[in-house]
Amino acid sequence: NSPLNESTMPTAEWGANRPVIPYSPYYHMFATVFALPIFPSMAWGANHWSMLLDGTRVILMALLVLKLGLSRPVALWSVGMYSLLPVGFLIHNWGNVPTGFGLWLTLLCMVFMVAAWEKLEQRGPMVAFSLMLTVTFLIYTVTAVFQGVFLVFFSLIVWLAARQGAQWRALLPKLRAIWTAAGVAIVVVLVVYYGQYILPIIERTVPYFGTVFTQGAASVGVERPPFSAYMYSFWQALDYKIWPDRYLFYGLFLPLVYTIPAMFVLWKRPLAATLFAAWYSVAVLFMFAGYRISMVDKQLFYILPLISISWAIFAQRYWHRGRWGQAFVIITLALTFAAAMDQWIFRIAVSPAIQG
Repeated sequence: NSPLNESTMPTAEWGANRPVIPYSPYYHMFATVFALPIFPSMAWGANHWSMLLDGTRVILMALLVLKLGLSRPVALWSVGMYSLLPVGFLIHNWGNVPTGFGLWLTLLCMVFMVAAWEKLEQRGPMVAFSLMLTVTFLIYTVTAVFQGVFLVFFSLIVWLAARQGAQWRALLPKLRAIWTAAGVAIVVVLVVYYGQYILPIIERTVPYFGTVFTQGAASVGVERPPFSAYMYSFWQALDYKIWPDRYLFYGLFLPLVYTIPAMFVLWKRPLAATLFAAWYSVAVLFMFAGYRISMVDKQLFYILPLISISWAIFAQRYWHRGRWGQAFVIITLALTFAAAMDQWIFRIAVSPAIQG
């Protein structure tokens, strides 16, 4: 039987005959440390752990920017934008610590892969990368899938782009080290947990998704809006204002505009361009998958660092083009900050702790 239940896989979102999707217990095993007497309560420990992860995520982002060969101002602008995004508060508000931990680990894996790129074939970096992937695969299932799909996309892009020139071909030899580390991690997680679900996944999950993606969600008893309405909901969620009867907004529109232009800027940097392309491809894939299965916008949370970095690449350029450029950067950050405070205050005001 599926390890998930009505609280984690509601019938309204998955249908009565749910697929078997392994829900890793390893975050909860890790979270038992919050029961130690040094923590006032488990909730206090989990919340502060979530805060620690979010606080150190900006350090990882800055390190990623610098290791990709971009400038310090880009690193500063990117972490500034990320820190102000209204959407960042929602993970805390929803209390989704396993998701936050999983997303932090995927970012850690990306940063380490880039930072150790030149030495990735050596035993030490390869073992360290494999350990990071193992922990990432075990802590949270959704982000484990994100990470696995990212590695596939990254490898495909490296292979396809090799014909672009010597700089691009230079990435090819590293794939062996990446997949050696990933292969060991996959074997370990299959042995310690996921392997027991292989047969149920083949018997129930594969047919379920085959039905959903070929016949639609209604075929499994789930009602979903038209695809146009689904995509429009993303557009609504990108804005900065709480409209009447709607208080879910992410404040992503302005930085998101720069994602594609940033790819053109980074095209002269093969590793950076490949990393960004693969990372965004994962988000796009699961955005479309979210129309058929419940994703709760996790794919958007997954690319928040890259959205912020994309904006920062252009913020640095605007800043050096005079007062109008500086004013635009400041206004963008001010608007984002105001929206974040609006989100923060409103969510706290309507929380059960305040209302009760």
